[in-house]
Amino acid sequence: MGWKHIVIEANCFYEDNDEHIDTKCCKGNIGMHCLTYNQEGNQICPNLVFGKSRTSVIATDKDGHAIDSSVFWTDEKLGPEEWVKREEAWLHEQRRLMNMNNN
Repeated sequence: MGWKHIVIEANCFYEDNDEHIDTKCCKGNIGMHCLTYNQEGNQICPNLVFGKSRTSVIATDKDGHAIDSSVFWTDEKLGPEEWVKREEAWLHEQRRLMNMNNN
């Protein structure tokens, strides 16, 4: 039986001002606590936003906890061929880095 992984891409957009003084739930430390910020009110951390990327590399420790990640994404308006070309170049670089660290 193989491992199954669910990856949710999220970022914390915490702003250090009076308006958000009580919502420091994910400042600098995104984790499950962001999703269970207020269980009684069924709320996630108000500073947590979800994103998406077509291609991701996620490094995990031996227990499967994410310790680092990198994604390929751009706001540039690229045509399908240019997107694939850049995505493949990015994947090639990620493979090179992983192979370099396995020596």
